[in-house]
Amino acid sequence: DVLEKAADVLGLLAKDDAEVRRAVAVDAGALHVLVSHMTSKSGFVQQRVVTLMAALTRDATSRQAVARAPGFLQGLTTILKHRGAPRWLVLEALRVVGAEEAVGKELLKVAAEVFSQLAGHAGIRKAIAEEPGAIEQLVVVLGIGGSDGAQRSAALVLHRLAWDLECRPLIGAAPGCLQKLFRLFKGPGEYVQSAAGEALWCTACFTGNQGAFWERSGVLQELIGLLGEKCTGVQRALSARILHNLCFDAEEGQCNEEKTRAIAAAPGCLEQLSGLLKSGKSFVAEWGLKALRALSEDRQMRTVIFGEPGLVQTLVGFLDPDAFDAGHRRKHAAKGSEGGCEEPGDLSFHSGEPRKAEDPAVRRKIAGIPGALQSLVELLKQHWMREVALEALIIFAEDKEIRRGIAAVPECLETLRTLASLPDAEIQEGEDSGLRELAAGSLNTETEGNGPSAGEAEGAGSGDGAGSWEGDKGGEAGMSEGAENGVRGESKERGQSGEAGLNGKGAASEEVQASEEAVQGEGSRM
Repeated sequence: DVLEKAADVLGLLAKDDAEVRRAVAVDAGALHVLVSHMTSKSGFVQQRVVTLMAALTRDATSRQAVARAPGFLQGLTTILKHRGAPRWLVLEALRVVGAEEAVGKELLKVAAEVFSQLAGHAGIRKAIAEEPGAIEQLVVVLGIGGSDGAQRSAALVLHRLAWDLECRPLIGAAPGCLQKLFRLFKGPGEYVQSAAGEALWCTACFTGNQGAFWERSGVLQELIGLLGEKCTGVQRALSARILHNLCFDAEEGQCNEEKTRAIAAAPGCLEQLSGLLKSGKSFVAEWGLKALRALSEDRQMRTVIFGEPGLVQTLVGFLDPDAFDAGHRRKHAAKGSEGGCEEPGDLSFHSGEPRKAEDPAVRRKIAGIPGALQSLVELLKQHWMREVALEALIIFAEDKEIRRGIAAVPECLETLRTLASLPDAEIQEGEDSGLRELAAGSLNTETEGNGPSAGEAEGAGSGDGAGSWEGDKGGEAGMSEGAENGVRGESKERGQSGEAGLNGKGAASEEVQASEEAVQGEGSRM
Protein backbone atom coordinates (compact mmCIF):
# COMPACT_ATOMS: atom_id res chain seq x y z
CA ASP A 1 0.00 0.00 0.00
CA VAL A 2 2.82 2.40 0.85
CA LEU A 3 4.56 1.69 -2.45
CA GLU A 4 1.34 2.23 -4.39
CA LYS A 5 0.62 5.53 -2.64
CA ALA A 6 4.19 6.78 -3.07
CA ALA A 7 4.00 6.03 -6.80
CA ASP A 8 0.59 7.71 -6.93
CA VAL A 9 1.98 10.90 -5.39
CA LEU A 10 4.91 10.99 -7.81
CA GLY A 11 2.58 10.28 -10.71
CA LEU A 12 0.25 13.14 -9.78
CA LEU A 13 3.18 15.52 -9.35
CA ALA A 14 4.74 14.53 -12.67
CA LYS A 15 1.53 14.41 -14.69
CA ASP A 16 1.25 18.12 -15.44
CA ASP A 17 4.59 19.50 -14.25
CA ALA A 18 7.57 19.31 -16.59
CA GLU A 19 9.96 20.49 -13.85
CA VAL A 20 9.00 17.53 -11.64
CA ARG A 21 9.45 15.13 -14.55
CA ARG A 22 12.93 16.46 -15.25
CA ALA A 23 13.86 16.35 -11.56
CA VAL A 24 12.93 12.67 -11.33
CA ALA A 25 14.61 11.79 -14.63
CA VAL A 26 18.00 13.25 -13.64
CA ASP A 27 17.96 11.52 -10.26
CA ALA A 28 19.78 8.23 -10.87
CA GLY A 29 18.75 6.93 -7.46
CA ALA A 30 15.07 7.62 -8.13
CA LEU A 31 15.20 5.92 -11.53
CA HIS A 32 16.94 2.90 -10.01
CA VAL A 33 14.17 2.48 -7.44
CA LEU A 34 11.42 2.94 -10.03
CA VAL A 35 13.00 0.44 -12.42
CA SER A 36 13.32 -2.12 -9.62
CA HIS A 37 9.56 -1.94 -9.00
CA MET A 38 8.70 -2.45 -12.68
CA THR A 39 9.01 -6.18 -12.06
CA SER A 40 7.14 -6.11 -8.74
CA LYS A 41 4.88 -9.05 -7.97
CA SER A 42 2.05 -6.60 -7.42
CA GLY A 43 0.33 -5.57 -10.63
CA PHE A 44 -1.04 -2.50 -8.86
CA VAL A 45 2.47 -1.29 -8.02
CA GLN A 46 3.67 -2.07 -11.54
CA GLN A 47 0.82 -0.14 -13.08
CA ARG A 48 1.51 2.99 -11.07
CA VAL A 49 5.26 2.87 -11.64
CA VAL A 50 4.95 2.30 -15.39
CA THR A 51 2.33 5.06 -15.63
CA LEU A 52 4.82 7.38 -13.95
CA MET A 53 7.51 6.25 -16.39
CA ALA A 54 5.11 6.97 -19.26
CA ALA A 55 4.76 10.54 -17.99
CA LEU A 56 8.54 10.90 -17.81
CA THR A 57 9.04 9.72 -21.40
CA ARG A 58 6.71 12.40 -22.77
CA ASP A 59 9.48 14.98 -22.40
CA ALA A 60 12.30 14.89 -24.93
CA THR A 61 14.70 16.14 -22.24
CA SER A 62 13.98 13.26 -19.88
CA ARG A 63 13.21 10.52 -22.42
CA GLN A 64 16.81 9.51 -23.08
CA ALA A 65 17.71 9.45 -19.39
CA VAL A 66 14.80 7.13 -18.64
CA ALA A 67 15.45 4.88 -21.65
CA ARG A 68 19.11 4.47 -20.71
CA ALA A 69 18.43 3.72 -17.05
CA PRO A 70 19.90 0.24 -16.37
CA GLY A 71 17.19 -2.40 -16.63
CA PHE A 72 14.43 -0.09 -17.92
CA LEU A 73 14.01 -1.57 -21.42
CA GLN A 74 14.44 -5.04 -20.00
CA GLY A 75 11.69 -4.31 -17.46
CA LEU A 76 9.31 -3.11 -20.18
CA THR A 77 10.03 -6.21 -22.27
CA THR A 78 9.38 -8.43 -19.25
CA ILE A 79 6.00 -6.76 -18.69
CA LEU A 80 5.04 -7.40 -22.31
CA LYS A 81 6.18 -10.98 -21.99
CA HIS A 82 4.25 -11.73 -18.80
CA ARG A 83 1.15 -9.72 -19.55
CA GLY A 84 1.01 -10.70 -23.19
CA ALA A 85 1.20 -14.43 -22.58
CA PRO A 86 -1.45 -16.73 -24.14
CA ARG A 87 -2.95 -17.21 -20.67
CA TRP A 88 -4.85 -13.98 -21.33
CA LEU A 89 -7.00 -15.70 -23.92
CA VAL A 90 -7.72 -18.57 -21.54
CA LEU A 91 -8.60 -16.29 -18.62
CA GLU A 92 -10.92 -14.16 -20.74
CA ALA A 93 -12.58 -17.23 -22.24
CA LEU A 94 -13.25 -18.62 -18.75
CA ARG A 95 -14.41 -15.17 -17.55
CA VAL A 96 -12.19 -15.37 -14.49
CA VAL A 97 -10.30 -12.12 -15.02
CA GLY A 98 -10.06 -10.60 -11.57
CA ALA A 99 -8.99 -7.15 -10.42
CA GLU A 100 -5.29 -8.04 -10.58
CA GLU A 101 -5.62 -9.29 -14.15
CA ALA A 102 -7.66 -6.25 -15.20
CA VAL A 103 -4.86 -4.05 -13.90
CA GLY A 104 -2.42 -6.20 -15.82
CA LYS A 105 -4.25 -5.57 -19.05
CA GLU A 106 -4.07 -1.82 -18.49
CA LEU A 107 -0.39 -2.23 -17.61
CA LEU A 108 0.22 -3.97 -20.93
CA LYS A 109 -1.36 -1.04 -22.75
CA VAL A 110 0.71 1.56 -20.87
CA ALA A 111 3.95 -0.40 -21.40
CA ALA A 112 3.28 -0.55 -25.15
CA GLU A 113 2.58 3.20 -25.15
CA VAL A 114 5.90 3.86 -23.40
CA PHE A 115 7.68 1.81 -26.06
CA SER A 116 5.92 3.83 -28.80
CA GLN A 117 7.01 7.13 -27.23
CA LEU A 118 10.60 5.95 -26.91
CA ALA A 119 10.66 4.70 -30.50
CA GLY A 120 9.92 8.24 -31.68
CA HIS A 121 13.46 9.21 -30.64
CA ALA A 122 16.11 8.37 -33.23
CA GLY A 123 18.79 7.76 -30.61
CA ILE A 124 16.71 5.15 -28.78
CA ARG A 125 15.32 3.04 -31.64
CA LYS A 126 18.37 0.87 -32.06
CA ALA A 127 18.53 0.20 -28.32
CA ILE A 128 14.92 -1.00 -28.40
CA ALA A 129 15.50 -3.18 -31.46
CA GLU A 130 18.59 -4.74 -29.87
CA GLU A 131 16.93 -5.37 -26.50
CA PRO A 132 16.61 -9.19 -26.36
CA GLY A 133 13.02 -10.24 -26.94
CA ALA A 134 11.61 -6.70 -27.39
CA ILE A 135 10.52 -7.01 -31.03
CA GLU A 136 9.28 -10.56 -30.47
CA GLN A 137 7.12 -9.46 -27.53
CA LEU A 138 5.75 -6.50 -29.47
CA VAL A 139 4.71 -8.97 -32.16
CA VAL A 140 3.00 -11.09 -29.48
CA VAL A 141 1.06 -8.01 -28.34
CA LEU A 142 -0.11 -7.51 -31.94
CA GLY A 143 -1.86 -10.85 -31.71
CA ILE A 144 -3.73 -10.31 -28.44
CA GLY A 145 -7.47 -10.00 -28.95
CA GLY A 146 -9.56 -7.33 -27.28
CA SER A 147 -6.69 -4.97 -26.52
CA ASP A 148 -6.84 -2.37 -29.28
CA GLY A 149 -4.88 0.22 -27.31
CA ALA A 150 -1.91 -2.09 -26.82
CA GLN A 151 -2.10 -3.41 -30.39
CA ARG A 152 -2.16 0.10 -31.79
CA SER A 153 0.86 1.17 -29.77
CA ALA A 154 2.80 -2.00 -30.62
CA ALA A 155 2.17 -1.44 -34.34
CA LEU A 156 3.27 2.17 -33.97
CA VAL A 157 6.51 1.05 -32.29
CA LEU A 158 7.29 -1.27 -35.20
CA HIS A 159 6.50 1.52 -37.66
CA ARG A 160 8.89 3.90 -35.94
CA LEU A 161 11.61 1.27 -35.65
CA ALA A 162 11.24 0.68 -39.39
CA TRP A 163 12.29 4.30 -39.99
CA ASP A 164 15.78 3.15 -39.01
CA LEU A 165 17.62 1.29 -41.78
CA GLU A 166 19.37 -0.94 -39.25
CA CYS A 167 16.11 -1.93 -37.54
CA ARG A 168 14.10 -2.86 -40.65
CA PRO A 169 15.71 -6.28 -41.15
CA LEU A 170 14.94 -7.22 -37.54
CA ILE A 171 11.24 -6.42 -37.98
CA GLY A 172 10.92 -8.35 -41.23
CA ALA A 173 12.65 -11.36 -39.67
CA ALA A 174 10.48 -11.48 -36.52
CA PRO A 175 8.33 -14.64 -36.70
CA GLY A 176 4.68 -13.88 -37.44
CA CYS A 177 5.22 -10.11 -37.58
CA LEU A 178 3.95 -9.44 -41.12
CA GLN A 179 1.05 -11.84 -40.65
CA LYS A 180 -0.20 -10.01 -37.56
CA LEU A 181 0.38 -6.56 -39.04
CA PHE A 182 -1.70 -7.53 -42.08
CA ARG A 183 -4.48 -8.81 -39.81
CA LEU A 184 -4.62 -5.48 -37.98
CA PHE A 185 -4.37 -3.51 -41.22
CA LYS A 186 -7.41 -5.34 -42.61
CA GLY A 187 -9.33 -5.08 -39.34
CA PRO A 188 -11.53 -2.32 -37.91
CA GLY A 189 -10.43 1.04 -36.52
CA GLU A 190 -8.57 3.55 -38.68
CA TYR A 191 -6.08 4.32 -35.90
CA VAL A 192 -5.06 0.65 -35.78
CA GLN A 193 -5.13 0.37 -39.59
CA SER A 194 -2.87 3.40 -39.85
CA ALA A 195 -0.27 2.15 -37.36
CA ALA A 196 -0.17 -1.35 -38.88
CA GLY A 197 -0.21 -0.10 -42.48
CA GLU A 198 2.58 2.40 -41.82
CA ALA A 199 4.69 -0.39 -40.32
CA LEU A 200 4.05 -2.56 -43.38
CA TRP A 201 4.94 0.01 -46.06
CA CYS A 202 8.02 1.12 -44.19
CA THR A 203 9.19 -2.48 -43.72
CA ALA A 204 8.62 -3.09 -47.44
CA CYS A 205 11.18 -0.37 -48.23
CA PHE A 206 13.96 -2.80 -47.32
CA THR A 207 14.85 -5.19 -50.14
CA GLY A 208 15.75 -7.94 -47.68
CA ASN A 209 12.21 -7.84 -46.26
CA GLN A 210 10.41 -7.92 -49.60
CA GLY A 211 10.93 -11.66 -49.90
CA ALA A 212 8.72 -12.18 -46.85
CA PHE A 213 5.98 -10.11 -48.51
CA TRP A 214 6.18 -12.03 -51.77
CA GLU A 215 6.16 -15.35 -49.94
CA ARG A 216 2.86 -14.44 -48.31
CA SER A 217 0.20 -16.43 -50.16
CA GLY A 218 -2.08 -14.18 -52.21
CA VAL A 219 -0.40 -10.97 -51.07
CA LEU A 220 -1.12 -9.09 -54.31
CA GLN A 221 -4.82 -9.92 -54.30
CA GLU A 222 -4.90 -9.06 -50.61
CA LEU A 223 -3.49 -5.58 -51.25
CA ILE A 224 -5.54 -5.03 -54.41
CA GLY A 225 -8.67 -5.92 -52.46
CA LEU A 226 -7.86 -3.15 -49.99
CA LEU A 227 -7.85 -0.58 -52.81
CA GLY A 228 -11.61 -0.88 -53.27
CA GLU A 229 -14.15 1.85 -52.59
CA LYS A 230 -15.62 0.00 -49.61
CA CYS A 231 -12.29 0.20 -47.75
CA THR A 232 -11.21 3.18 -45.66
CA GLY A 233 -9.06 5.95 -47.09
CA VAL A 234 -6.22 4.79 -44.84
CA GLN A 235 -6.37 1.24 -46.22
CA ARG A 236 -6.59 2.39 -49.84
CA ALA A 237 -3.71 4.87 -49.63
CA LEU A 238 -1.34 2.63 -47.67
CA SER A 239 -2.10 -0.46 -49.80
CA ALA A 240 -1.11 1.55 -52.88
CA ARG A 241 2.00 2.67 -51.02
CA ILE A 242 2.98 -0.92 -50.21
CA LEU A 243 2.48 -1.95 -53.85
CA HIS A 244 4.57 1.07 -54.87
CA ASN A 245 7.44 -0.03 -52.64
CA LEU A 246 7.26 -3.68 -53.72
CA CYS A 247 8.02 -2.57 -57.31
CA PHE A 248 11.49 -1.42 -56.36
CA ASP A 249 14.81 -2.89 -55.49
CA ALA A 250 15.97 -0.38 -52.87
CA GLU A 251 19.60 -1.43 -53.14
CA GLU A 252 19.66 -0.99 -56.92
CA GLY A 253 17.64 2.22 -56.75
CA GLN A 254 15.32 1.23 -59.59
CA CYS A 255 12.20 -0.78 -60.28
CA ASN A 256 12.48 -4.53 -60.57
CA GLU A 257 11.14 -5.53 -63.97
CA GLU A 258 9.84 -8.94 -62.90
CA LYS A 259 8.06 -7.61 -59.79
CA THR A 260 6.65 -4.60 -61.63
CA ARG A 261 5.11 -6.77 -64.33
CA ALA A 262 3.75 -9.24 -61.77
CA ILE A 263 1.99 -6.43 -59.91
CA ALA A 264 0.63 -4.78 -63.07
CA ALA A 265 -0.61 -8.13 -64.41
CA ALA A 266 -2.46 -9.04 -61.20
CA PRO A 267 -6.24 -9.15 -61.87
CA GLY A 268 -7.89 -5.81 -61.11
CA CYS A 269 -4.68 -4.02 -60.12
CA LEU A 270 -4.58 -1.29 -62.78
CA GLU A 271 -8.34 -0.81 -62.61
CA GLN A 272 -8.31 -0.38 -58.83
CA LEU A 273 -5.29 1.94 -58.84
CA SER A 274 -6.92 4.06 -61.53
CA GLY A 275 -10.03 4.14 -59.36
CA LEU A 276 -8.02 5.77 -56.57
CA LEU A 277 -7.48 8.80 -58.80
CA LYS A 278 -11.21 9.52 -58.61
CA SER A 279 -11.19 9.59 -54.81
CA GLY A 280 -12.34 12.79 -53.18
CA LYS A 281 -9.37 12.52 -50.81
CA SER A 282 -6.16 13.76 -52.39
CA PHE A 283 -3.89 11.58 -50.25
CA VAL A 284 -5.64 8.49 -51.66
CA ALA A 285 -5.36 9.78 -55.23
CA GLU A 286 -1.73 10.75 -54.69
CA TRP A 287 -0.65 7.25 -53.70
CA GLY A 288 -2.68 5.69 -56.48
CA LEU A 289 -0.85 7.97 -58.88
CA LYS A 290 2.55 7.19 -57.36
CA ALA A 291 1.90 3.45 -57.67
CA LEU A 292 0.87 3.83 -61.32
CA ARG A 293 3.94 5.94 -61.92
CA ALA A 294 6.17 3.21 -60.46
CA LEU A 295 4.52 0.54 -62.62
CA SER A 296 4.97 2.70 -65.73
CA GLU A 297 8.75 2.68 -65.22
CA ASP A 298 8.56 -0.47 -67.33
CA ARG A 299 8.04 0.58 -70.97
CA GLN A 300 5.94 -2.48 -71.73
CA MET A 301 3.60 -1.70 -68.83
CA ARG A 302 3.52 2.00 -69.70
CA THR A 303 1.60 1.33 -72.90
CA VAL A 304 -0.94 -0.76 -71.03
CA ILE A 305 -1.34 1.77 -68.19
CA PHE A 306 -1.84 4.77 -70.46
CA GLY A 307 -4.39 2.74 -72.38
CA GLU A 308 -6.69 2.67 -69.33
CA PRO A 309 -9.90 4.53 -70.29
CA GLY A 310 -9.91 8.13 -69.09
CA LEU A 311 -6.55 7.91 -67.30
CA VAL A 312 -4.74 10.55 -69.36
CA GLN A 313 -7.64 12.99 -69.01
CA THR A 314 -7.57 12.47 -65.25
CA LEU A 315 -3.84 13.14 -65.12
CA VAL A 316 -4.24 16.36 -67.05
CA GLY A 317 -6.90 17.40 -64.56
CA PHE A 318 -4.38 16.98 -61.76
CA LEU A 319 -2.13 19.58 -63.37
CA ASP A 320 -4.53 22.21 -62.05
CA PRO A 321 -3.57 23.08 -58.43
CA ASP A 322 -7.14 24.30 -57.84
CA ALA A 323 -8.31 20.71 -58.23
CA PHE A 324 -6.69 19.72 -54.91
CA ASP A 325 -8.76 19.47 -51.77
CA ALA A 326 -8.29 22.04 -49.00
CA GLY A 327 -6.08 19.77 -46.90
CA HIS A 328 -3.67 19.23 -49.77
CA ARG A 329 -3.45 22.95 -50.51
CA ARG A 330 -2.77 23.71 -46.84
CA LYS A 331 -0.01 21.14 -46.78
CA HIS A 332 1.83 22.72 -49.71
CA ALA A 333 1.19 26.28 -48.59
CA ALA A 334 2.92 25.35 -45.35
CA LYS A 335 5.79 23.80 -47.30
CA GLY A 336 6.26 26.98 -49.27
CA SER A 337 6.30 29.17 -46.17
CA GLU A 338 8.88 26.91 -44.55
CA GLY A 339 11.10 26.85 -47.62
CA GLY A 340 10.45 23.14 -48.06
CA CYS A 341 10.17 23.44 -51.81
CA GLU A 342 12.54 20.58 -52.53
CA GLU A 343 9.83 18.01 -51.90
CA PRO A 344 7.08 18.60 -54.49
CA GLY A 345 5.01 15.58 -53.49
CA ASP A 346 1.66 16.58 -54.95
CA LEU A 347 -0.54 15.24 -57.69
CA SER A 348 0.51 17.70 -60.39
CA PHE A 349 4.14 16.71 -59.88
CA HIS A 350 3.47 13.04 -60.51
CA SER A 351 1.02 13.51 -63.37
CA GLY A 352 3.36 16.00 -65.05
CA GLU A 353 6.43 13.79 -64.90
CA PRO A 354 8.28 14.14 -68.21
CA ARG A 355 9.40 10.54 -68.63
CA LYS A 356 5.89 9.28 -69.38
CA ALA A 357 5.62 11.72 -72.34
CA GLU A 358 8.70 10.36 -74.12
CA ASP A 359 6.51 8.03 -76.19
CA PRO A 360 5.41 10.06 -79.26
CA ALA A 361 1.90 8.56 -79.24
CA VAL A 362 1.41 9.33 -75.55
CA ARG A 363 2.85 12.80 -76.08
CA ARG A 364 0.33 13.63 -78.80
CA LYS A 365 -2.52 12.11 -76.82
CA ILE A 366 -1.76 14.34 -73.83
CA ALA A 367 -1.16 17.47 -75.90
CA GLY A 368 -4.48 16.95 -77.69
CA ILE A 369 -6.49 17.20 -74.47
CA PRO A 370 -8.00 20.69 -74.09
CA GLY A 371 -6.12 22.72 -71.50
CA ALA A 372 -3.18 20.32 -71.10
CA LEU A 373 -0.46 22.58 -72.52
CA GLN A 374 -1.99 25.63 -70.82
CA SER A 375 -1.79 23.80 -67.47
CA LEU A 376 1.88 22.97 -67.99
CA VAL A 377 2.65 26.60 -68.76
CA GLU A 378 0.75 27.70 -65.64
CA LEU A 379 2.92 25.36 -63.55
CA LEU A 380 5.97 27.39 -64.61
CA LYS A 381 4.67 30.06 -62.24
CA GLN A 382 4.75 27.70 -59.21
CA HIS A 383 8.24 27.69 -57.68
CA TRP A 384 7.78 24.13 -56.39
CA MET A 385 6.73 22.88 -59.85
CA ARG A 386 8.55 24.98 -62.43
CA GLU A 387 11.60 22.77 -62.89
CA VAL A 388 9.67 19.60 -63.68
CA ALA A 389 7.26 21.63 -65.86
CA LEU A 390 10.26 22.83 -67.89
CA GLU A 391 11.45 19.25 -68.31
CA ALA A 392 8.00 18.27 -69.57
CA LEU A 393 7.74 21.18 -72.01
CA ILE A 394 11.13 20.34 -73.53
CA ILE A 395 10.01 16.78 -74.22
CA PHE A 396 6.65 17.88 -75.63
CA ALA A 397 8.46 20.38 -77.84
CA GLU A 398 10.29 17.54 -79.59
CA ASP A 399 7.16 17.34 -81.74
CA LYS A 400 7.04 20.30 -84.16
CA GLU A 401 3.25 20.65 -84.10
CA ILE A 402 3.08 20.50 -80.31
CA ARG A 403 5.92 23.04 -80.15
CA ARG A 404 3.81 25.55 -82.06
CA GLY A 405 0.91 24.90 -79.71
CA ILE A 406 3.09 25.56 -76.65
CA ALA A 407 4.47 28.79 -78.06
CA ALA A 408 0.93 29.96 -78.75
CA VAL A 409 -0.15 29.56 -75.12
CA PRO A 410 -0.65 33.04 -73.59
CA GLU A 411 2.27 34.20 -71.41
CA CYS A 412 4.36 31.11 -72.26
CA LEU A 413 7.31 32.86 -73.89
CA GLU A 414 7.14 35.73 -71.41
CA THR A 415 7.27 33.30 -68.48
CA LEU A 416 10.21 31.41 -70.00
CA ARG A 417 12.13 34.67 -70.46
CA THR A 418 11.48 35.55 -66.82
CA LEU A 419 12.83 32.19 -65.65
CA ALA A 420 15.84 32.41 -67.96
CA SER A 421 16.89 35.68 -66.29
CA LEU A 422 15.95 34.74 -62.73
CA PRO A 423 18.22 36.37 -60.09
CA ASP A 424 20.23 34.06 -57.82
CA ALA A 425 18.20 35.18 -54.82
CA GLU A 426 15.02 33.80 -56.39
CA ILE A 427 16.39 30.30 -56.97
CA GLN A 428 14.59 28.29 -54.29
CA GLU A 429 16.34 25.96 -51.87
CA GLY A 430 16.44 22.50 -53.42
CA GLU A 431 16.07 23.73 -57.00
CA ASP A 432 18.70 22.87 -59.57
CA SER A 433 21.16 25.72 -60.09
CA GLY A 434 20.81 25.14 -63.84
CA LEU A 435 17.16 26.19 -63.78
CA ARG A 436 17.90 29.33 -65.81
CA GLU A 437 19.82 27.39 -68.45
CA LEU A 438 16.96 24.91 -68.62
CA ALA A 439 14.48 27.76 -69.15
CA ALA A 440 16.73 29.35 -71.78
CA GLY A 441 17.00 26.04 -73.61
CA SER A 442 13.25 25.63 -73.53
CA LEU A 443 12.78 29.19 -74.78
CA ASN A 444 15.13 28.56 -77.70
CA THR A 445 13.28 25.38 -78.58
CA GLU A 446 9.89 27.12 -78.53
CA THR A 447 11.06 30.05 -80.67
CA GLU A 448 13.11 28.15 -83.24
CA GLY A 449 11.44 27.71 -86.58
CA ASN A 450 12.90 24.24 -86.97
CA GLY A 451 13.63 22.54 -83.65
CA PRO A 452 15.38 19.21 -83.22
CA SER A 453 13.71 16.11 -84.52
CA ALA A 454 12.27 13.60 -82.10
CA GLY A 455 15.15 11.22 -82.73
CA GLU A 456 17.80 13.88 -82.09
CA ALA A 457 16.03 15.04 -78.94
CA GLU A 458 15.80 11.53 -77.59
CA GLY A 459 19.48 11.05 -78.26
CA ALA A 460 20.24 14.25 -76.37
CA GLY A 461 17.94 13.22 -73.57
CA SER A 462 19.99 10.09 -72.92
CA GLY A 463 23.05 12.11 -72.03
CA ASP A 464 23.62 14.96 -69.61
CA GLY A 465 21.63 17.60 -71.49
CA ALA A 466 18.73 19.68 -70.29
CA GLY A 467 16.18 17.17 -71.58
CA SER A 468 17.59 14.25 -69.60
CA TRP A 469 15.31 12.92 -66.88
CA GLU A 470 17.97 10.40 -65.95
CA GLY A 471 20.59 13.10 -65.35
CA ASP A 472 21.44 14.95 -62.19
CA LYS A 473 18.43 17.26 -62.34
CA GLY A 474 16.11 14.28 -62.53
CA GLY A 475 17.85 12.64 -59.59
CA GLU A 476 17.85 15.76 -57.45
CA ALA A 477 14.53 17.38 -58.29
CA GLY A 478 12.30 14.89 -60.07
CA MET A 479 13.03 12.01 -57.76
CA SER A 480 13.25 13.89 -54.47
CA GLU A 481 10.46 11.88 -52.93
CA GLY A 482 12.62 8.76 -53.25
CA ALA A 483 14.26 9.56 -49.91
CA GLU A 484 10.84 9.69 -48.28
CA ASN A 485 9.81 6.30 -49.63
CA GLY A 486 13.15 4.74 -48.93
CA VAL A 487 12.84 2.70 -52.10
CA ARG A 488 14.72 4.63 -54.79
CA GLY A 489 17.99 3.99 -52.98
CA GLU A 490 19.88 6.95 -54.41
CA SER A 491 22.39 6.41 -51.62
CA LYS A 492 22.56 4.73 -48.26
CA GLU A 493 23.34 8.06 -46.63
CA ARG A 494 20.29 9.69 -48.19
CA GLY A 495 18.15 6.84 -46.92
CA GLN A 496 19.46 7.38 -43.41
CA SER A 497 18.92 11.10 -43.58
CA GLY A 498 15.42 10.44 -44.89
CA GLU A 499 14.29 9.63 -41.36
CA ALA A 500 13.02 13.16 -40.87
CA GLY A 501 11.11 12.90 -44.12
CA LEU A 502 9.53 9.64 -43.01
CA ASN A 503 8.64 11.25 -39.73
CA GLY A 504 7.06 14.24 -41.40
CA LYS A 505 5.32 12.39 -44.25
CA GLY A 506 4.66 9.03 -42.70
CA ALA A 507 0.96 9.11 -43.36
CA ALA A 508 0.75 11.07 -46.58
CA SER A 509 -2.51 12.57 -45.42
CA GLU A 510 -4.11 14.60 -42.68
CA GLU A 511 -6.36 11.67 -41.84
CA VAL A 512 -3.52 9.19 -41.40
CA GLN A 513 -1.42 11.75 -39.52
CA ALA A 514 -4.31 12.53 -37.20
CA SER A 515 -4.79 8.86 -36.37
CA GLU A 516 -1.08 8.46 -35.69
CA GLU A 517 -0.99 11.53 -33.48
CA ALA A 518 -3.92 10.22 -31.48
CA VAL A 519 -1.92 7.06 -30.79
CA GLN A 520 1.23 8.95 -29.86
CA GLY A 521 -0.48 11.23 -27.41
CA GLU A 522 0.16 14.93 -27.24
CA GLY A 523 3.28 14.59 -25.15
CA SER A 524 5.09 12.26 -27.52
CA ARG A 525 5.18 14.63 -30.49
CA MET A 526 8.64 15.90 -31.27
